[in-house]
Amino acid sequence: MDSKLLKSILPNNTRFPEFCGLPKDHKQNLPLRPVVSACDSPVTGISIILERILHQLLDFAPAHLPNTNEALDDICTIFPYLQAPEETILATLDVVGLYPSIPIEEGVNAVGGILEQHVKRMNMFGLNVCEVKDLLQFVLTNNLFRFGPQIFHQLEGVAMGNNLAPPFAILFMHSLETRLLADSPVLPVLYTRYIDDAIILWTHGEKRLLELIQHFNAGHDRLKFTYELSSSKGWIDTWT
Repeated sequence: MDSKLLKSILPNNTRFPEFCGLPKDHKQNLPLRPVVSACDSPVTGISIILERILHQLLDFAPAHLPNTNEALDDICTIFPYLQAPEETILATLDVVGLYPSIPIEEGVNAVGGILEQHVKRMNMFGLNVCEVKDLLQFVLTNNLFRFGPQIFHQLEGVAMGNNLAPPFAILFMHSLETRLLADSPVLPVLYTRYIDDAIILWTHGEKRLLELIQHFNAGHDRLKFTYELSSSKGWIDTWT
């Protein structure tokens, strides 16, 4: 490994990660989102390098949605001037507790598989695929944090607050949804997603759509999807 890179990832003046809760101000009764504040932790340097590598892979996840405007552009491209057919259903899917539900080893293998496909077009910062997988495993299985006077070790899932969490979750979902959509006999007109929230445009009737959602819910024993469906032809007005 390049000596300059090595120096940047070695721990220096670190602090112990802290567990906290951030209010979800868009929900009733302000439930708390559990977050591990991992800035300047012993693995922060490694996490930053790995995040830069994984972020490059998001270009190869076609369903990944970087912002709301891109979702609107996709819909308008499919239905110019927002003239959707009468049978069109807009559905939203939400993965329940995505971050703590991702099996680490399965997620690392999924990311490694995507990385192997595109490694020649990426800046790997002097690392090979096996080394990236080893470092991912090391960082994600050594999530220790403090809450008050007690020290905890998260044994399952990914901690929200880790630099790696967003791209790791996006790529894991890309691997999962690619498999599930490939096994579906009927496909949506549009399927796009931002981390754990997906948008579906569907023109095959509500019954077939519910079958697709059931197929998604049966696709992984740790992940479950909630959903909402549009109720009328006027749904598109809410997007303008």
